[in-house]
Amino acid sequence: IGANEATFLYVLPEIFSIFKDKYPNVQISIYRNFTKKVLEKVRTNQLDFGVVTLPISGDELNVLPISREELWLITEPKHPLNKKSSCSINDLISYPFIFHSAGTTRERLMKRFGTVWNKLNISMELASIETIKKFVSIGMGISIVPRSYAEKEHKEGVLHLQPIKDLNLTRELGVIHRKNRYLSRACVTFLGVIKESMSFIPTFNSKNDGV
Repeated sequence: IGANEATFLYVLPEIFSIFKDKYPNVQISIYRNFTKKVLEKVRTNQLDFGVVTLPISGDELNVLPISREELWLITEPKHPLNKKSSCSINDLISYPFIFHSAGTTRERLMKRFGTVWNKLNISMELASIETIKKFVSIGMGISIVPRSYAEKEHKEGVLHLQPIKDLNLTRELGVIHRKNRYLSRACVTFLGVIKESMSFIPTFNSKNDGV
């Protein structure tokens, strides 16, 4: 199974736990990388499944969407932007930004920001979502993440979460596998567990679910 680090940290643990209860003797091998690399491994039959950022192209693949949530701003608890109920893209220009160093979500953010991207004060580019959250929490900058990835820290008062009113960008995850790949009984069960688990996989919407 391939996915990026954040998906392994925030989306898959409970799914793995349920699956291991059903098949305690089945070994799960993990390949951690960005969506493009995971997609390549699935297409070349090196992985049974990938959990990737959608949309993707490829008629040779089965795609099961499992999660859709908005990208929100995270700041340290006493940041000036926290006084606003929501902020706009232009409100962010004045503050140091910490971004993920690579990945599909970063590419989509660059496109959505457009010409404003070149005006941002990008002070750090980091490879780990956990490192990004840590640096934001100590006031080294602000960042944008899928809402559920920082909700625990928001509740604990370590980070502050708020929507960006004119960003209108969501991150959707899907499970992919080749249509012509033989799926063992354990693989079929894994797909079933994912479908059963979709009720607790994050699907937040800021328009009707406040923090």
